[in-house]
Amino acid sequence: MDMRRASAPDALAVWGPMAAWSSVLDVPRQQTAAAAHAACALFQGFEAMRRIQEQAAHEALKHHGAAAERLQGSCGLLDVFSIQLDLARFDLEAGARYWQQLSAAALQMQAGMAACGCELVDSGKLLEACAVFEPHGRAS
Repeated sequence: MDMRRASAPDALAVWGPMAAWSSVLDVPRQQTAAAAHAACALFQGFEAMRRIQEQAAHEALKHHGAAAERLQGSCGLLDVFSIQLDLARFDLEAGARYWQQLSAAALQMQAGMAACGCELVDSGKLLEACAVFEPHGRAS
């Protein structure tokens, strides 16, 4: 039999448990690779969240700084009230935008990590390996 052209089940039949053990022993590598990919997805998510936080803080600093400058000058009661309303509006809108962006980044990070679970084990190879260890002639 030409081994180069043998299919995976034929190769398992020829090489028996040795080929099956190589598939079984590959599981830790596959799990480590999946864990490393999941860690990358996690850290990418953390970076995205940090950028969102940095941008929100920068915008808030700029807006509140401008309000502080306006309040430093002479202002009437209506001007103070107008500035307070503007700050409240900004804070509500910016807060809503901030939490929406953070939630989206968290969901994207979670989806990336969940996708790594699909990489855990090549189930086809594992099932083939288990079939070799199955006792022959077992009654069904």
